[in-house]
Amino acid sequence: MKTQEDREEPERTMKTQEDREEPERTARSQRGPRGAREDARSQRGGAERTAKTQEDREEPERTMKTQEDREEPERTMKTQEDREEPERTRGAERTRGREDARTREEELERTAKTQEDREEPERTMKTQEDREEPERTARSQRGGAREDREDPGAGSGLRPHPGPRCVCLGSLLALSDDSKRLVLLRTEPTWSLLSVRFLPRRCTALVFSRSEDFLLVADKSGDVYSVSVKEPEQEPELQLGHLSMLLDVAVSLDDRFIVTCDRDEKIRVSWSCSPYNIQSFCLGHQQFVSALLVSSHCPGTLLSGSGDGTVCVWDVATGRRLQRVELRGLLQPTDEAPEQRLTVSRMSSSPDGRHVAVLCDRLKQIQLLNLEQSEDGAVLAPHCLLPLSHCPLDLTFDPQGRLWVLLNCSERPLQVYRLTQGAYEQLDPQSSEVSRVTSALTPLWDTVNECDRCSSRLEHLYVDTYDNVSEYMKKKQQRLEQQSQKTPKRGQGWIKDQQQSKKAKTDANGS
Repeated sequence: MKTQEDREEPERTMKTQEDREEPERTARSQRGPRGAREDARSQRGGAERTAKTQEDREEPERTMKTQEDREEPERTMKTQEDREEPERTRGAERTRGREDARTREEELERTAKTQEDREEPERTMKTQEDREEPERTARSQRGGAREDREDPGAGSGLRPHPGPRCVCLGSLLALSDDSKRLVLLRTEPTWSLLSVRFLPRRCTALVFSRSEDFLLVADKSGDVYSVSVKEPEQEPELQLGHLSMLLDVAVSLDDRFIVTCDRDEKIRVSWSCSPYNIQSFCLGHQQFVSALLVSSHCPGTLLSGSGDGTVCVWDVATGRRLQRVELRGLLQPTDEAPEQRLTVSRMSSSPDGRHVAVLCDRLKQIQLLNLEQSEDGAVLAPHCLLPLSHCPLDLTFDPQGRLWVLLNCSERPLQVYRLTQGAYEQLDPQSSEVSRVTSALTPLWDTVNECDRCSSRLEHLYVDTYDNVSEYMKKKQQRLEQQSQKTPKRGQGWIKDQQQSKKAKTDANGS
């Protein structure tokens, strides 16, 4: 209706204007032609004024319409934003909720891991106590053991382990136990604790770099971690890994190579700066490789001991085997175990690298070898054999070149040998230095059970092979013999009848 009124408004305006001008036109017509011309001019002026008035009235409407057209996109965008605002709010709330949940999960995991790390030593000690309880009970019944309250080593969790878990280089000392703790100490100028870390797995071997910047830790899962000596707060960093249990690790004299050996008869030589790059493999042992030694007398040469009773000499850069030494031909046969397996458990070299001591598991002898340099490389030659009264547990050379041997004997656990005129002679056990170390070891001797000291530390690593084919063929032959005995024997007459019937059938077919 408003549109209709807007259309009729100019007509009403013009009609009103004509009604007003009618008397003037009548007067002008009475005045003659001149009045008619004035009347025409007045009519044109009235039409122009009417059109101008109409434009003036429509101008605000056009202005408002233009303004509305301009504001329409803004209102549309604002309406769209108003609609999307709740969705954005809900999305932000969901994102914040997921982040808060993830943060809570990570916090719970860290808390659980921290709690596990704290409880791990307690569980280890409890498990060890449970294992030792029957043994303590049996010893108490026999009357040959102390009471548990008087035994300082009950539940301590200490037991021999293949490979050294205590290593010293210069003024640094590293220790590791069954609770997966790694302790770094400095011995000079005074004893001081550097750091205590927890390892992911139980340690099997330790070795310092020649520069004393880091410590390499090998574990039972086959991984090697690098532990910084200068930064105690830094976490252990994974360097390399094997698919089998690692038994020993060594570092070359110039820190260029990391040498590792495992249960699968392999020796791997890797670059220290990039352990994922393998320089060579030293292959040739028939059983697990249990000991590695880098001698300072022959750079670039590696010595390895194995469960097959041999010591091999290798070229580190190429992996070529230079020599193989059979220990069974050098050691004296024993009446206790003539067929005992020879397992190399420890090797140590003198400070000048010219003498090598080889220790075999549960054998009361120590083989001493000379390492010499030849045109074809390093060569091992037998030097002498040291018979012992008890089974040795460990051995090492001190900076003065003396050989220290730890025996399974509570009264005299130490024996020290010195090289004099080409032969090793035992020092007096009552000397001040030996007595001082012996007195320090005696209170700690009962912390390790007798059965653990006497048992083999490497026997479980052997891989036994079974000849299933021979057993199968033997059983098959027995079955055939039994079947032949059950089948009745045919007489000669029956055989002739079968032959005649066969011949008759052949003649009939031919005719």
